[in-house]
Amino acid sequence: SGVKIGMIETGYPNFAHVNLDSVTHQVQNLGPTVTATEHATVVANIICGEQGVAHGASLYCTGIYGTNVVNEYDWITARGVDIVNLSYGEAIPTSSYTSDSALADYMVYAYDIIACAAVGNSGLDNGKIGSPGTGYNVIGVGAAGGDTSITGYTSYNEMNLGEKPTISVPGENLQITNVGTGATSYSGTSFACAMAT
Repeated sequence: SGVKIGMIETGYPNFAHVNLDSVTHQVQNLGPTVTATEHATVVANIICGEQGVAHGASLYCTGIYGTNVVNEYDWITARGVDIVNLSYGEAIPTSSYTSDSALADYMVYAYDIIACAAVGNSGLDNGKIGSPGTGYNVIGVGAAGGDTSITGYTSYNEMNLGEKPTISVPGENLQITNVGTGATSYSGTSFACAMAT
């Protein structure tokens, strides 16, 4: 209770959802183009929904609008959040240090905010880490399975300043009551990232 959590996502959570309707929240108004998505709703559920890890925290959400996310990062930092969840990444990960990586690093360094980013689901063998998960000051999160070992789909890469993921937390077959359109569980580094946040 009292923790302020930022969330930069591809879309907004559905705060009318029964698991989220009591969550204290604020949403950046980016117009009608950014809508509620199941992915964002699941991530928010894991972070601080009725059965979420940090139920009682307040959530500050912005949806990615276009390719330049500077405005979204500025909005998040202006809210004075303690930690930010970044369960988004490049459509085709490259393990490169991109402008999103630099934005996340700057946010951590300049505003003393913790940032958790999903590393991606491209695989352990030759998977590329997606930006902003490539940020040097960002906690890159991989998904662990029920036996606590890292999942085979979690991206892994040795980069200039060490290996990613930084940590792996539960992200396999997560059961979330009242969520989903036919799905009974959720798996992926996005959801592990939400758990870590």
